Amino acid sequence: MQTASQRLSVTEKVGYSLGDCAANFIFQTVMMFLMFFYTDVMGISPVIAGMIFLITRIFDAVNDPMMGAISDRTNTRWGKFRPWVLGSAVPFGVIGVLMFTNPNLSAWGKIIYAFVTYNLMMMIYTVNNVPYCALTGVVTGNNAERTSLASYRFMLAMIASFVVQSFSIPLVNYLGVDNKSIVQATVQADQLIVAPENSGLARIIVHAHDGKGNVTKKEFFTKVTKPIPESPGLKAPLADLALEKSFGEHEIDLTPVFDAGAYGPVVYSVTVQDPGVAKAQIAGNRLKLIEAGVGVTNITLTAKDRLKSTANEQFSLAVKVPGDSVPVVKSKPEITLNKGFGEKEINVGELFSDADGDALAYKVEADSGALFSTKIENGRLALIERQRLFRFLDGLIQRISTHVPGTGDDRLTVTADDGKGGQSSLLIPVTVRTSRNMAPAMMRPLPAETLSSESKPISVDLSQYFEDPDKDSITYSASVINQSKGYQRTMMIFCSLAVVFFVITFATTRERVKPDPKQKMSLKQDVSDLIHNSAWISLFFLTVFIFVYLSLRGAVTLYYFTYYVGRADLFSLFNMLGMGVTLGAILLAKPLSMRFGKRNTFMVCLFLTAVFATAYLFVPPNAIALIFVLQVLVSGCYAPTIPTLWAMMADVADYTEWKTGRRATGITFSATTFGLKMGLSLGGALTGWLLAYFGYIANQEQTEFALKGIRMMVSIIPAVPFFLGVGMLFLYKINKQTEIQMTSELMERRKHFKYD
Repeated sequence: MQTASQRLSVTEKVGYSLGDCAANFIFQTVMMFLMFFYTDVMGISPVIAGMIFLITRIFDAVNDPMMGAISDRTNTRWGKFRPWVLGSAVPFGVIGVLMFTNPNLSAWGKIIYAFVTYNLMMMIYTVNNVPYCALTGVVTGNNAERTSLASYRFMLAMIASFVVQSFSIPLVNYLGVDNKSIVQATVQADQLIVAPENSGLARIIVHAHDGKGNVTKKEFFTKVTKPIPESPGLKAPLADLALEKSFGEHEIDLTPVFDAGAYGPVVYSVTVQDPGVAKAQIAGNRLKLIEAGVGVTNITLTAKDRLKSTANEQFSLAVKVPGDSVPVVKSKPEITLNKGFGEKEINVGELFSDADGDALAYKVEADSGALFSTKIENGRLALIERQRLFRFLDGLIQRISTHVPGTGDDRLTVTADDGKGGQSSLLIPVTVRTSRNMAPAMMRPLPAETLSSESKPISVDLSQYFEDPDKDSITYSASVINQSKGYQRTMMIFCSLAVVFFVITFATTRERVKPDPKQKMSLKQDVSDLIHNSAWISLFFLTVFIFVYLSLRGAVTLYYFTYYVGRADLFSLFNMLGMGVTLGAILLAKPLSMRFGKRNTFMVCLFLTAVFATAYLFVPPNAIALIFVLQVLVSGCYAPTIPTLWAMMADVADYTEWKTGRRATGITFSATTFGLKMGLSLGGALTGWLLAYFGYIANQEQTEFALKGIRMMVSIIPAVPFFLGVGMLFLYKINKQTEIQMTSELMERRKHFKYD
């Protein structure tokens, strides 16, 4: 018999919630790390990885509604939905480990392996998660208890998310320590010796010690390939080119520039930064430059093989007036400033000279611009110290990251132009320091290396990459992380916990809300009820938009810290802060929903999250405090929507029953979880395609365009679907008053149901 109250014990709420905790051990790793694992560990191109995410969803288009219909028609002594949670537990864990295993296969073999394991994971996720989600609608019919259950559920889900996002990379680093499998790295004085052992990808972490307790940790990737290269590569870099005006056309043979790899031939493409200087065309294997004007421009070449893997090369083209002399660099200063310097002026005219006496025009660009702004007037360059907004966080940031806010290194590129195509550039290193002893600084990024398994050891002179602002003597140490091994062993831990938690969910829950026994099961009628339910349609598209945001932004955050911020060590801390805030703010879901209704709460929280996410577009890489402040705001605003979304799904199932007299909990939830996975797939595909569009190449220093793209992918691009989601909520008809009326009438109806 169904009771009027159907209140749930704390044991049942926690037991049920452990199921979502288990699912999130997989869900979060897929969302946060799988794209990175495919591109940077397995070596799959972003375009192919994006296609794997998208094609898999075609199968889910059938699987989700089918699973919903099957579970609705399941009748056992344990209920309709609980048996599926139990039966899928072990396959869920096994396939989760296989998905993060990097087999020793060819490029095509790895693509097929990734496709098969990801498809299997999504299939078992459907078998497990559709019935699990439907349980929300049948363990109780009490609306307040559902909201409470959703809060418990997502509190534990957030704990799992906290563990995955905060400890995955530290676990990968700890469990993946391996100085034998792929490369051996040793330090001799200032020399780092890297000896290849077997094919694979290793992350080498270099520690620079100043002997006074300060340590700078930087990392770079070393890829060891089989003797036959599998991807296109650069054989002979092109030198910068200088031509005189009226050159007409100039051709370059690209055959000796690129190695086509094992999956050639390659197809070339070219982009010109300033078409006003020259235009470019590709004709077969030749690059044709066509005169357009005078000046200097960058030209980027891309070679793409049959697997869509690419190699890039960039060179500069200077076109000048015949007989014109190029400005000459007279001096190369290095600038060291103390924190609090305010403003510093440099006479740029003293840095360049022009033999023709041409008047020179100057421009300046800073690599990051986080420490100071720049302006040039009348031949004088001014460096203006930036006023920081969050000084109160300086102490915290300094303790957690060993970095003194407002200090660091930057580089200025000053360019002198004589207006006749003659141009020279000067690179000026700038250090802003403090009076306390500082850690060693990195002058430029350590180079990513690609070696053959048969190559001889290489030597990297670390003194060319590190210097100490206080002139302290630096000693070095190095460690090697086998990422494949680290990810696989980390997933073994997460998946083992998931299996245990699913069993607990089965053992501690009961199904209480049952359809009218007189109701006849009709899949056609179930689908008809859904498509005529405007609330379900709104919620379906809202779910798609939300998980496009989560998938896209979640996947690219690791790229953001690795390549844009240049502080991959802060990634786990960033996630830890966000999840900590989320765990606290998620408790606001119930009181806000009770006070304002689920729809209004969702709408406001979603809008504010999108606004604060967009703000990342304007954050420079060195503004660590601002990055963390925005994480607090984004996480705090988004948190109340998490349990609210799933409580709204149960409301939609009730709404259908209220309007039609028929209840189909399984297919209602399955159709909505299909929207969830559609959002994940679109977000995953967009991540791969956008990375490829912006010219991202794994495990090397990224171009300015690629870094801009990564910045956009954590800000304005994922914010767009959230703004669209706000619009969908205006079409969602179940407001607070409707919830109260609907719940009251349904509970009255159910009193009169008679069961055998």
